[in-house]
Formats: sequence, structure tokens, C-alpha cells
Amino acid sequence: MFSRSGKGGGFFSSGQLWKSKNPHSLEYLKYLYGVLCKNQNVTEQNRSLVVEALRSMSEILIWGDQNDDTVFDFFLEKSLLSFFLNYMKQKSGQFICVQLLQTLSILFENISKESSVYYLLSNNHVNSIICQKFDFNDEEVMAYYISFLKTLSLKLNKHTIHFFYNEHTNDFALYTEAIKFFNHPESMVRIAVRTITLNVYRVDDKAMMRYIREKSAGPYFSNLVWVMGSHALEMDACIRSDHTARARLADLVSEHLDQLHYIGDVLRLGIEALNATLTDYLVDGLLLPLTVRSLLGGDPSSASTSVGVNRSLAAYLLAHLYLAVHHPPLCRRLLDAALTGLAACRNREFVRPAESLAEALDKRAGRPRPGIRVGQDGSVQRQGSLPDEEAAATADLASSSEDGSGGDTFEDALDDVPQQLAQTPQSGSLLEALLSALEAAANSADSVDADSFALHSLGLLHSLARSPGLHGQSIERVVSGSAGRLAEALLKLLASACQGNSRIRLATAELAAELIDRLATSENAEIAGSMRQQALLDSVSQASTLGVQLRFRSGDDLFLDLFEDELARLKPVNLELLLMDSSLLLAPAATPMSGIDDFARRLPCGEVERSRRSVRLFLTVRRLYQRLASPPGVSDADLPLGGPAEPVRVADSLDLNNSDLIGCRVEREAGRPVERRFLVVDAVRHQAMLVEPDSRRLGWGVVKFVGYLQHVEAASDREDSRCLHLIISPHLYFRFIFDDHIRCMAARQRLVKGRQRVRREKSVRLAALLGLAPANSASAASTHAAAASASTAAAAATRPRREKRLSASRNSAAASPPASLVGRPSRASGSAAATAAATATFTETCLLSPAEADRIDLFVEQAASEAAAA
Repeated sequence: MFSRSGKGGGFFSSGQLWKSKNPHSLEYLKYLYGVLCKNQNVTEQNRSLVVEALRSMSEILIWGDQNDDTVFDFFLEKSLLSFFLNYMKQKSGQFICVQLLQTLSILFENISKESSVYYLLSNNHVNSIICQKFDFNDEEVMAYYISFLKTLSLKLNKHTIHFFYNEHTNDFALYTEAIKFFNHPESMVRIAVRTITLNVYRVDDKAMMRYIREKSAGPYFSNLVWVMGSHALEMDACIRSDHTARARLADLVSEHLDQLHYIGDVLRLGIEALNATLTDYLVDGLLLPLTVRSLLGGDPSSASTSVGVNRSLAAYLLAHLYLAVHHPPLCRRLLDAALTGLAACRNREFVRPAESLAEALDKRAGRPRPGIRVGQDGSVQRQGSLPDEEAAATADLASSSEDGSGGDTFEDALDDVPQQLAQTPQSGSLLEALLSALEAAANSADSVDADSFALHSLGLLHSLARSPGLHGQSIERVVSGSAGRLAEALLKLLASACQGNSRIRLATAELAAELIDRLATSENAEIAGSMRQQALLDSVSQASTLGVQLRFRSGDDLFLDLFEDELARLKPVNLELLLMDSSLLLAPAATPMSGIDDFARRLPCGEVERSRRSVRLFLTVRRLYQRLASPPGVSDADLPLGGPAEPVRVADSLDLNNSDLIGCRVEREAGRPVERRFLVVDAVRHQAMLVEPDSRRLGWGVVKFVGYLQHVEAASDREDSRCLHLIISPHLYFRFIFDDHIRCMAARQRLVKGRQRVRREKSVRLAALLGLAPANSASAASTHAAAASASTAAAAATRPRREKRLSASRNSAAASPPASLVGRPSRASGSAAATAAATATFTETCLLSPAEADRIDLFVEQAASEAAAA
């Protein structure tokens, strides 16, 4: 079957495999086995041959898993995995390591039968391959190796775990070799390591979990915490360098968020002993000594030995922590410590582990090793050990796993704190730091640093209020006894933001308004009924209205569009999306050229953005005022600015028996068929519609398109007088083709006048909303009424003359005999007669102004005289 004769000699001379007519068969696998037996040493000459043989062998094994059990019997009988391992151990075998790892990954990923997996995992060859020392400086080898480990982790369950974890030798190569790359420079590798560890933790095996808890949890979590803290320090350095390190700052923030979500995933698995260990290292090794201490202003007694970050960054990191991690013991423990103040941060330092993770795993350390303290100047000083709390927590891991009491020591110590700590903000406490940040921003509206700290303080307060990990400890728990002071600080901050030269970003003001709303609607709110705070709220409302009044110009189409655009954008702040923007950590930019497109996250640039900022502040404050002053469920009666309560929608059926219809052909995009529609302009509903006849009811139409008149722009075609170009929005363009230029002109006039009427009405409503309506509004209304009466009188006066002309045009058209009786008429006479008749019919069905009717009457009269002369 596998004859080696043929053109060019056998496969050994040509360096290529023999291609069988049936490549997926046991016979071809035996042939490939023979090839490997004859090429057990990898050289430059046979490298490609061996690689191709391995690739073909993996295809046969996957086919055999689904079709022929004898394939795996042969695979085990010949111990083909030993060939793989033998190739990896050869010095020249590095040439085919990539192919070997790729083959193994594909093999384990595509095998579905458990028996086949057991065959492959037997004889411990897979663990030997995992422990093989590859050249990880080769990016391709690293990628395929970590992919192989990830594929193996997906096969873990309570049955297969024993193939990887050896309880007798206390060895777990898959886990320990994977976590050594937890801080690899490539993000793909780091993500794969996190996936592997989560897959391992999900396996319900007590012996394996005991090994992880006692042998690897301490070194792994301590190094993980150190890396997170190092990233925080590097973020602080990027912030000090302003916008020059913006790209690096974005990468660091993204990596920090990934690590926080990974920690949240680990804690959600519900492994009590593991969660207690991770909580201890995270709180005592990172959050209290670095983040909380920096936020609270530092500890003067240890200023020479402590490292820290700026307060804005500390608040930013804590806000992300509460958004990503929802483990109740961790959330409550950290909040209680932060509310206590700097006393909770004593005897805790952010230190570097004395050993790398790889060294610690090799030594199988059962407790934290001596650490290294990093000073503020970057100097490295060795110290005796990590904090005593960490050593005690590690020593008591076995007992805590039995009763689930890990991490309670710190909470028990809080019972000795006097009760008044929870009633009045202490000097150096979390609440005092946040209140001082908001008050500083309110009193220094032109300070950029004050705004940055206030913005991230508000983000932290919102994250505390929304955190599922703080059951029963919402915002009322945080601001207990100081809600009134907090509300006043927030209202003053809003008032400062409404000033013309304020450097408070719009995002800060929006977060402040939402927090006031949350405080006012809470059960134990202290701001309800306070006369002082009501007066502050009134002053904020007046200040925001004044800011818009100074920029409002009656009849300004741009301002009207700007106002309605901001009204449409007015939505609650998406806190998670807002805080993902790393540029908020930098000094606020004042130009869109900085790359920050959303002007709410920077300072306004130019008059247009200043107007938009004033409008957004006005709408934000008005929404807050309406919620506080109106009963629940009552909406703002003045916004949006007019328009029908129930506008017409697509697919609605309308009675059009008494409506003005103009037939036209509609072209939307190139390549799409031309559609026959009727144009309807409804000035009452502020809409322009395209309808088609309803086949079920005569005189009714089905709406196929709806556009608001306010946004319609109509332009005539210079080359074709029957064509009209319509732009409904920046993304909607239509080309209307009417039967004649009279209908085209009438349609354009209706659209233009409808647009003007809608804009005029909305401008009047906007002026009234801003308190700018003229004092003699009654006289203005009477003037409009007089103008309307004059228009009606003019129409009545011209109606007999128009009817007389229409009658004459009808008579002239009727007097003209058919073309078939008098012969072929001239082009001019036929055109004039047809135009006159069409115009007469059209003017009967269209409602036009007197001036428009006069112009059309004059045209009809001329057309009739031309027809009579012809």
C-alpha cells in the first residue's frame, strides 16, 4: 500500500512524506510511526520531515477519537508521547518545539472522549513536557507553551486532576509552572495565566486545594500584590509627567483593572480559606499601607519610610476596587479601616517580597519570606519580615480553613473603637478627606488640582454607594452624621461650576448632582427640609440659568440645535465607563487636540463648547431641581421644547382624505430602486412624512418614513427643476423627483416654511424657559393675532380673483380638442396647455399663502394666454 518507488526516488531521498490515498487510517499512523523511528535525532536535513509527520499524526489521532478506537490503542502501545519528549530534550530539538506544542494543543483541544484524554495523560509524559525547559525568549515558543497549558487546564475536573496533581510527591506542575508567568510582558500570556488559575481553583479537590493554600498561595498572592502596587507607583510617575506619558498610563490602568477583575473572579468562587488569604495580602499588603494611607494624607510618623501616590490616584484606585470586587468581608473590612483613619494603617508597609515567585515555589515556602522595603527615593532596604499580621494569617491558614474565620482579627479589633468614631468624621478619616476635597474644589473653582481630587472623590462615593459588597452599608453608612455638610459641599461645588471662569469639569458637576439626588432620596436623608440647603439649591438653579441666558440669542438656529442636542444626550453618568478613561488622572486639557473628544472630561475650548457646557449645566441642575421639588413620577412639563405628545411613527396608518399630498419618486442610495411615495408636511406634529396608499382603505396611507421638520434642509437641483434634494440629518439624504417644477417648488416652500415655523415656536418656548420672554408678551400675542387676521383677510380678498383665473384656465384647457382629432400639436402649445391644467388642479389641492397663490395665479394666466394663442 505504501510503495516507496516512484519518480524522484523514495521519501527518504526527497525529504517528504508519502501521501496516502487514505491519510486518516491506522495504517497511515503506523507508517508515520515508522518515519519517527527512523528519524529519532533531529537534524537540519530531516527537520521538515519530522514536523510534517507530527502534524499528520495529530490529524489521525483526532479522527480516531471519533471513528476508530484502535488508533489510540496503537498510540499507547508504542508510547508515541515519549517520542515527543525525546525530541524536546535534544539540543537540536528546539527547531520542532513549536510544532510539538502546537500539535499537543490541537490534540487536547479537539479530543472529546474522556477515555482518549485518559490515554494521553497516562504515564506522566504530559507533566514531563510541562516541566521541560524551553527557550521562552522565543515569542513563538512562549505563545504555544502557554496555549498548551491553557488547553490542559480546560480539561481539569475531579477525575483528571489526579493526572496533574501528585499528592504523594506534593507536586502540581501545571499550576506552578503557569503562575511563574503571571507578570509576563505579553498581555496574552498574563491573561492565559489568570484563566489557568481560575480553572484550577474551580476543581473541587480538597488535597489539591490544601497544597495551593499551604505551598503556593502566600508566594503567589504576595507577588501579585507587589506588582499591583508597583503599577500604582508607576501610574503616579506618569501623572507627574503630565500628558507626555499618556499612552503608558492608559496601559497601566487597563492592566490594573484586569487584575482587579481577576481578583474579583477568584473571590467569587467562594473558597473561604483562599479568599481569607487573598484578602489579608490585599488589604494589609497593598490597600492600607499604600492606597488608603495616601488618600488620608499619609502618616507623619512614618513619612521617611513609606511610599505613596497622589490623593487623586488613591481615590481613583479605591473606586475601581469597589466597582470590580464585591467580596463582602474585603469590602467591609477596608471601609471600616478607612473610616477609622490613619490608625488602621499603622505597622503596615508596602514591601517587596524577598524572593521572586519562581524562587519561592521552588523552595515550597510555607510562610512569607523576609521582605524589602522601598523608600520614597527609590532606595532598597532589607527588613526582618513582613507585617506580623500577614505572618499570623499565613500560620493560621489551616485552622481558618476549618471554621472559615479567616480575616476576622482586624474586625474584632474594631469593636474597641469608641462609638463616636462612626458619628463624627475624625481627623485623617476617609469621610474627612472626601469632604475636604469637595469643599476645596467649591472654594477654588479655578484650581485644576482641586477639581481632579474632587472628581475622583465623587467617583469613590458613588462606587461605595453602588457596591454589592456593602450589604446594608450604603452611602448613609459612609456619611453618617455628616450628610448635611456633604450636601452643602456638593451644592457649593455646583454653584462654582456654573461660574463663567470655572475650571471644574462637567463630569465633576454631573457626579455631584447625582450624588445630591441620591442623598435626597435616601431614607435617612438630612438635606430634606433644610432651609439653608434649599436656598443653596435655588442659587445654583439661578446661576445655571444665568449662564445660558448670557449665551442665548433669539432666532439663533445653532443655539437651538445645540440645546436640543444636549437635551438628547442628558443621561445618568455611566460611572464604570467614565472611570475607565485614564486621561481623567491627568491635568484637565483645554483643547480637543489633546485626544480627549468628550468636552465633559476636559475644559471647554471655544465659544461653542462654552455654550454647550452652560446648556449641559443648566439641564443637569434643572433635572436635579425637578426631582427634588416634584412628586415622584412627575416629568418636566417644559422639556422637550414642544412637539406632539404622540408623533407619527413608521408603519402608522393615517387618514389622508383632507390632507395635501404631493406625489414624487424617491431616490435614496445608488443602486436602490426608485420608490413612488406621497409627501405630507404636518406642521402641527412638526413632521414630514412619506406615505404610500393603504391597500385596505381608500384615502388612507401607510407611513414609510418620518423626519422632523426642524432638521430638514431642502435645496433645488440646478440642472433639473423637478428635482429636490433633502437632507434630514447628517446621515440621511433623499432626492425627490416630482411630476413638474410647480410641485417641486410647492414642496420646497412647504418644507422650508414648516422648518421656519417649528424653529420659531421652539425659540419662543426656549426663551420662556430661560425667563427671557418679553414683558409685553400679551401685545406680542395680539400682534401675531392681528397678522394672522390680516393674512386671512388677504386670502379672502384674493380668493375670488384666484377662482376666476382657475375657471378661465379650466375652460381653456377644456376647449382644446384631443391631439388625436386635430393632429399633432406643437411642443410649445401642448406644454403650455398641460402645464396650465396641471397647475389649476394643483392649486386647488394645495393650501398656499396669498403671496404664493398670486405668483402661481400669474403663471397660470400666462400659460392660459399662451395656450389660447396657440
